[in-house]
Amino acid sequence: FAYLKKEAVLLQDAISNMMKKELQRRGFMPIIPPLLVRESALYGTSHFPEGKDQVYKISNDNVEEGQDLYLVGSSEPTNFAYFSNSTFDSSELPIKFYAQTSCFRSEVGSWGRDARGIKRVHQFDKLEMNAISTKEKADEIFAEFLEINEWLLQNLELPYRVVNKCTGDSGYNASYFQHDLEVYRNATNEWMETMTDTNTSDFQSRRLNIKYKNDGESIYAYTLNDTGVAFGRIILAVIEHHQDGKGNIIIPEALREFFGKDKIGKN
Repeated sequence: FAYLKKEAVLLQDAISNMMKKELQRRGFMPIIPPLLVRESALYGTSHFPEGKDQVYKISNDNVEEGQDLYLVGSSEPTNFAYFSNSTFDSSELPIKFYAQTSCFRSEVGSWGRDARGIKRVHQFDKLEMNAISTKEKADEIFAEFLEINEWLLQNLELPYRVVNKCTGDSGYNASYFQHDLEVYRNATNEWMETMTDTNTSDFQSRRLNIKYKNDGESIYAYTLNDTGVAFGRIILAVIEHHQDGKGNIIIPEALREFFGKDKIGKN
């Protein structure tokens, strides 16, 4: 676990506000979802059963109906569960939405040098992008998510690459097509994953029963999700790449109107 304080908090707020402004300009709906979900939400989005060892379970007989609840590792399960058992008209899609939440992961099997600092922690803040789409428009949404990812990294003046991932490295069964965006870390000479963009086709919608009607035919929708901003890693990258050699961190030009000044001084 880690604390952020002083300018690190202001830096996160600035990145968040810049990103939200862009998403709202593009027609994304903001959501503040619950952080505790039932097992059905995690199963419906394919985070269960394969990712069960990454999830914190809250066992509590005092919970309504005596059900166990789980802390989310992403707002994706909560967001899509909201639309479960829904049927849309094809003209209503796509629906694009985002949520900024705290996220919780046990990070089983990830011990080592990443266990220190803010690169890999049990609790972190993230801004997640999601969409429900027709099959025909899904590729367009998938491309827009990548465009937004690159827009953010370019505005933060960070060196990055896009990695098209093979099926075995996709992380969960719902993935139909997925790529990562990785930022280069000059401090450790490595590429660090900062965003993951996933087209899950109709895998999640079949489990969650999300459909749309087209000419009277009922069709399972396509769902898409994207990390958007994992704030700890993005803050880490900004600090590493924007030092001036004098103990200052120069704020990227596009971020200054949201941060309120052009640098963070060493004092």
